Amino acid sequence: MKSYVITTSIALFLLITLSRCTFSGSFSTGPSEGCTDPQASNYYPGADIDDGSCNYIDGCTDERSINYNPDAGRDDGTCEYELGVVFWYRESLANALTNAGIETLQFVIDGEDVGTHPASDFVTSRASCGDTGAFTYLGVYSTTAVDISFSVSNADSGQLLFQGDVSLSIDECEDVEFIL
Repeated sequence: MKSYVITTSIALFLLITLSRCTFSGSFSTGPSEGCTDPQASNYYPGADIDDGSCNYIDGCTDERSINYNPDAGRDDGTCEYELGVVFWYRESLANALTNAGIETLQFVIDGEDVGTHPASDFVTSRASCGDTGAFTYLGVYSTTAVDISFSVSNADSGQLLFQGDVSLSIDECEDVEFIL
């Protein structure tokens, strides 16, 4: 008989049937290695074992800073903060200054000339940073709080009018009122 043909047909049938099989289920070769730190630029969520290959973007990671880097995974100590103070006075002092012949005030912070302000400008109530009529100083610092020294002089004669110290903080704009 043709048993040879039947055997070949069965082998061919088995080969065709097996090639049409699909795999369902899970397949694992064991733990996966890679970078397991979500802060790293090459984080691999499928890694089970940290292989020491993590790469980090260095930069400022403090969202309150003016140079915050949302891509930085490691803080490199370069954060900078804008800290502010507003100097202000009421109409009575503005009148006294102008009556004394003082036209312009010279502001110095920690020994550095930071600007001038018309002596005739004033505010009617407590000032905030950026208010018209007040003098606002915004400095850039590498810390979230700092103590500064200030002096205010007649810009024309150099006569010292006011001086003092104030603590600045990232959380608010400090205010200094000058009074008679």
